[in-house]
Formats: sequence, C-alpha cells, structure tokens
Amino acid sequence: MQSLLESHEVSTDSRALTARGDTVDDQKPSRTVAVQLTTDEVVGSAITLFLAGSDTTSTGLGFLLHCLGKYPDVQQRLRDEIEEALERCGEITYEVAMNLKYMDRVIQETFRHLPPVTGIITRRALTNVDICGTGYPAGLAFYFPPQRIHKDPKYWDEPSKFDPDRFLKPLKHPLAYQAFGAGPRNCVGMRPALLFLKLSLCKLIPEFEFKSDEDPKCRGVMIVTHAERIMIAVKHLK
Repeated sequence: MQSLLESHEVSTDSRALTARGDTVDDQKPSRTVAVQLTTDEVVGSAITLFLAGSDTTSTGLGFLLHCLGKYPDVQQRLRDEIEEALERCGEITYEVAMNLKYMDRVIQETFRHLPPVTGIITRRALTNVDICGTGYPAGLAFYFPPQRIHKDPKYWDEPSKFDPDRFLKPLKHPLAYQAFGAGPRNCVGMRPALLFLKLSLCKLIPEFEFKSDEDPKCRGVMIVTHAERIMIAVKHLK
C-alpha cells in the first residue's frame, strides 16, 4: 500500500492509449508516465472496497441463510451440490467454489428478492436523451432502484416466486438483474463479496440446517440495506 502512495510507473504505449479512446501518433516511441496517487485517493479506494465487499456481504449472508431456511428444498439441493463437490475433490478450493453453479443461482435469486444495495446504481447522461417521449438534458443523474427492477413482471415471470433455476434462461433484458450494478463501473467489491459468500455457504450448509419463517426486518441506510433483525433457527447436523 505504501508503494502505491509513493508512485508507480504506468506504460502508456499506443495500444493502451487507443483502448482508452485517446489518439496517438504511431510513429512516436512509447512513453512512460509517472502516476502519483494521493493518500486520500488510496484511503478512499480502500474504504470503498472494504465497505462494498464486507459490510453489505454480511447482510447478504443473512439474507441467503434466511432464504435457505424459508425454502428447505432449495437448501437441501444446495447441500447436495456442496457435498458432491467435497466427495469429488476432497476440499473446497477457490476453483471448486467458483464452479458451484446451483450456488450461483441461489445467490442471484436471493439478491433479486433482497438486494443488499438499494441505491448505488446511478448514471449520468452524457448527451441529451429522449426516453419514452420525455426529454432529459445532458448532465442529469439517473437512479435505478434494483428492488423495483427485480420485481418487474415485464422482465421476470412470477417475480414473487423464489426460483433459482430461473437464471438457467437468458435474461429478458441485460440490465434486468442489478444486484451488483452493470458495466465497467459495477460494484468494486463484487468479486471478494461472492468469494466470501460462497466459502461461507460451503462451510455452513453441510454442517447446519437452517429454518426461517419470519421475513427480515430491514430499512434503507444511505445506499445499503440494513437488516435490523433476521430470525433464523439453526440445527447442527453432524
């Protein structure tokens, strides 16, 4: 981290500049630009990463255990997938966890119903734009509420039903699922969050049975969902 604060060298040859959309004279040799990061920039990025990848992840894990407790058939099917992977591979490695396909769908469906982040998806119009006959000026910020998009019957069949296998089919719209945002500015903590969630489920589900009949009591705090109470009964299996 200290080395980032001091300075680092970034190669900006013609290919890198072209990829960013800059223009460059191909006849000129590659040049090296020294990039200085301020302490505030590094600290701000670190705080964003840990907030996006840890605070909301703990809430997301609570939502996952609630949904698994509410739908025991889904919980058992996920347990079977994990135990089969353990029997086949001997242990849950990063590669094994990342290839648990049913677990992927369970996480997606849980966050479709209960997104841990509720208000971070914003984009600013670069030009004047017309949407459904209404004009919007350049510079206007748009806010996309994922909880409304995720329950829109225009994009989801039986939107109130908990069905992880709905993600076996292509989305009706590429932006219909917004749990982590979309595009190059999606959630910076998505990868560490998913890794934490998957490894946690791999450890918990084979050893415990979860039951939950009461929906979580939540409220929005700034851009995230704060779970004030999640009631889950736990039974040790082994």
